[in-house]
Amino acid sequence: MEAILSILVGGLYGAGVYMMMRRSIVKLIIGLALLSHGSNLLILLMGIVKKNS
Repeated sequence: MEAILSILVGGLYGAGVYMMMRRSIVKLIIGLALLSHGSNLLILLMGIVKKNS
């Protein structure tokens, strides 16, 4: 589960940065939204991951 979510976070970050590098303001806003969703998912993922104790 954590591996799938980690790949999803990386995909959201990659797509967000790619969209932000386009010349359209709409694509910039979509890129920022993708980055914010990726960040929220990363924060939730850090709460799920358990260390061996």
